[in-house]
Amino acid sequence: MDYKLAWNGRYLIAVPPQNTSWTCPACEYVLAENRQTQADFYCVGCGFEENADLVGAINILRVGHARCV
Repeated sequence: MDYKLAWNGRYLIAVPPQNTSWTCPACEYVLAENRQTQADFYCVGCGFEENADLVGAINILRVGHARCV
């Protein structure tokens, strides 16, 4: 994928997946218990609720943007 992105003038930013589905995108509280089930995320710190896959994607995007700056 990296070389295909390079063909189009883009680049790949590798983001380590550790804790991305345990980290609350609202308050950044990290705890395994935030991931109640495979599909559900509930932050025990602030009460934020969302689909666990979406939370992981939000956190990966945030880390990728931070590495670009």
